[in-house]
This record gives sequence, structure tokens and C-alpha cells, in this order.
Amino acid sequence: MKNLYTTLFIFLFSLISFAQAPEIMSYQAIVRNASDDLIRNASVGIRISILQNSDTGTEVYTETHTTTTNDNGLVTLEIGSGTTSNDFSSIDWGNGTYYIKSETDPTGGANYTIAGTSQLLSVPYALYAKSTEVVAADENGVSDINVPAKNIISNRYILINDDNNNIVYAYSPVTGVWSSQATTGFINASDITEFEGSFLVNDDNNNIVYAYSSSTETWSSQSTTGFINSDDVYGSNGTFLINDDNNNVVYAYTSSSSNWDAQSTTGFINASDIFSSDGTFLINDDNNNNIVYAYSPLTGTWASQSTTGFINSDDIFTSQN
Repeated sequence: MKNLYTTLFIFLFSLISFAQAPEIMSYQAIVRNASDDLIRNASVGIRISILQNSDTGTEVYTETHTTTTNDNGLVTLEIGSGTTSNDFSSIDWGNGTYYIKSETDPTGGANYTIAGTSQLLSVPYALYAKSTEVVAADENGVSDINVPAKNIISNRYILINDDNNNIVYAYSPVTGVWSSQATTGFINASDITEFEGSFLVNDDNNNIVYAYSSSTETWSSQSTTGFINSDDVYGSNGTFLINDDNNNVVYAYTSSSSNWDAQSTTGFINASDIFSSDGTFLINDDNNNNIVYAYSPLTGTWASQSTTGFINSDDIFTSQN
């Protein structure tokens, strides 16, 4: 295995639904150079191979991608949509164990100087289900499919609340790195919110919240003007929203950039006036100001829209792309 550069892999999860779904998996990797520096905003070439039964086993699928890292050295691509002469849909996920081999050219070409192989412990369940016999649905309409015990979901982030020393630790399965954050006092379980690998810790001893990003593997803080109840904390697809009704302001946090973004309101915001869809938040400021605010996790900004009158919750609709 070549090791001219160091890269930290792997975060995989299935993006495949059961009805006429595209046969792809989402793949993310953080790319670093030999000095352990992030390779930021650079074109990189990546070759992905699926190996069967061992990390040196039979190569059943190979594809290549040319993509660009972001500000955090993160690349995102879809396995199954790259340049290939193989058939991704022909992989029999129920036949043996599988490994994913990733090779990277940090200069954007096909001279792959970074290589790593890891077992794919979490089978792409929807793909596996294609070859699983259909069984009767239970009373909730959910089919019971027996998944082999060896297929363990491993892409879970962990947070440890060390209340003996007023500190929390977050663990990333992508890099195997722990990151710590000191708090000002005892943290209750109700003060911790998690969503898709990111954590939010409400340190109500000092009117401050801490957020851990699974994308950047860093902690960031946001001061508030008073006590924040657990009912004032919202999570949606890696984005958190804090309703600081002590001072008529809301704070949005997005894990992709680890940034907090504030938006003032004209009065108290009820829970029924907060809406979310796939990381995007909308605030209905119906305090006689006839205005709505929308937060985008892609741009990290708030945008407002005046209305001509009171907007009921029944007049607000969300849609996921």
C-alpha cells in the first residue's frame, strides 16, 4: 500500500430506497497530506473498488471519480455513479463479506498515491433487500426482514458525558479521533441533542451551547441570553436551531461549516412557528410583523420575506429535494 500521503476514511451510508431507487451509495472522505494538513478546495482523483471476502479479495466492482474537496478537506461522491465498465447492480451483497478500497490522487489525476481498505460492515440494506424474499407486513405496515448479525451498523458517532470533570468527548468513526469540550458544570442527559453524527450540548449552567460537527470534527460554541429549555432546541439533518426566547433571537448551526448564524425576531417565537425540512429551517414571525425567515445550511445565511398578513401554520409547506 502506498503511503506518500495520509488520508482519513471512511463514512458510508446507504441512500437507496426500496421503490425504483437509484443504486448508489453516498461516500465521504477527509483528505490530508503527508504533513497531516487538510487538502482544501482542490481537485482530487479517486478510484473506488469493492472487494469480496477479504481486503485483498476478488475485485467485483471498480469506478473512478474526479471531484473537489471543500474548505474542510471533505470530498463527497456517489458510489455507483462513477466512470466504470462494471455493473454495480450485479453485486450480490448477501454473498460473503465485502471491503471497500479507496485510492486517491491529490493532484486530480489518476496517479493514486493514497490507498486504504476497510470492511464494509454496514450492508447497503435496500440493495440487499432486492434479493431478499418479500414477507408479510406487520400491523404497522413494516415488513420484517432478517439481516445477518455480521452486518453491523458502524457509522455511529459517540459522545461521552464525563460529569465527574465537567467535560464531554465526541468520537469520530471516520478518523478514530476523540475531541473534547469543557463545560461549566453538570450536564444532564436532557441537555444533549444528537442528529446524524452531530451533537449539541446545552450548558445551561452558563447560558452557552456547544455543537460538535461530524463533518469538521470540531466543537464550536454560542452564547445565549438566558436559560435554554430542551424544547427550544431543534435538529434537522445535521443542522441545529436554538430558540433564544429570552432575547427574541434564533441561532442556526450547520455541521458542514461549524458556524453559528443568528436571526433577530420581533417577539416570542412559539414551537408551532418553527418548521424544518432536510436541514432547512423556517421561522414564522407572527408577532404583528408579518415576516418569515428561512435558514439555508448550504449558504449558512438567513433570508427574510415580508407577507401581507398573518400566516397560519396550515399555510406553510415543506418539500425535500
